[in-house]
Amino acid sequence: MLSRMPSFVAAALLALLALTPIGAHAAEPAGYYKPISGPVSIKLAVPGIVNATIKSPNMGVIGGLLGMTLQFDSPSGTPENFAMHMKLLDTPIKLGGMWTARPASKFIVKTDLQSLLPLIEEMGGTATITKDSFTGQVMANGNIKANFALGVKIAILGINIKLDMSGSMVGAPGAPPADEQAANATEHAGDGQGATLDPRITLQEFLARQVQTVLNQKQP
Repeated sequence: MLSRMPSFVAAALLALLALTPIGAHAAEPAGYYKPISGPVSIKLAVPGIVNATIKSPNMGVIGGLLGMTLQFDSPSGTPENFAMHMKLLDTPIKLGGMWTARPASKFIVKTDLQSLLPLIEEMGGTATITKDSFTGQVMANGNIKANFALGVKIAILGINIKLDMSGSMVGAPGAPPADEQAANATEHAGDGQGATLDPRITLQEFLARQVQTVLNQKQP
């Protein structure tokens, strides 16, 4: 086909192909993102402690109240390069995982929810991961779109604890959450106390604490 084109047109096309690498328009998430829009639903049921449902068409408001932030570190496919930060019952928590790049600026997240299972088994109960889906895409303006559905059921001594979170959000680049800033400041303080002063716990540890609190209440 090039032989039928004028020589200057063929040369221009070849130059354009040489200067445009495959996948040049693909983008990857990087840094911190705050939710600015989209619906969200959060349900947490812990007998004797809390039975709350939060639903809103505006994740920007709910995300702000809960301090929700998504963290993406580089490179893609590295263990523990993702974290969802938020507060539940005024406790700073984070759910870790690994994000991996996909074609067309898309990404997928594999969370650490499965690590909850041995924690609950050690306490004599069972945990079931009912939902564990997290996908997204980097938009042309630098924001991200993300859809997530996360769910856990815990059963122990006739007690049932449930957590369900789902949403479809648009997130804009932002600053690290306050608990992450505090942890980083402690880590670089050089006092060797980072592990004890870090205010965060994992979502799995948070749920295990709720189980222990309920069990303590049942004791005579």
